[in-house]
Amino acid sequence: MKKFAAMNKLKKAALLVIAKSLDADEITGLQQLFRSIDVDGSGTITVDELRTAMRSLDAKLNVRGRLLEG
Repeated sequence: MKKFAAMNKLKKAALLVIAKSLDADEITGLQQLFRSIDVDGSGTITVDELRTAMRSLDAKLNVRGRLLEG
């Protein structure tokens, strides 16, 4: 909450609009996705964690593409 209080007003407003437009299932999905990327459980996603997640996604997409082609 402290970090949210320190954000500028525009960023706060944008985050509130996004949060209010999501239903419970979408929020749950985003929370699960965040936790799967935040490997160390720190509550933040490091550059390395994001890089690893993106590589994993790329590998999955490549496999799926090869399956669809062949």
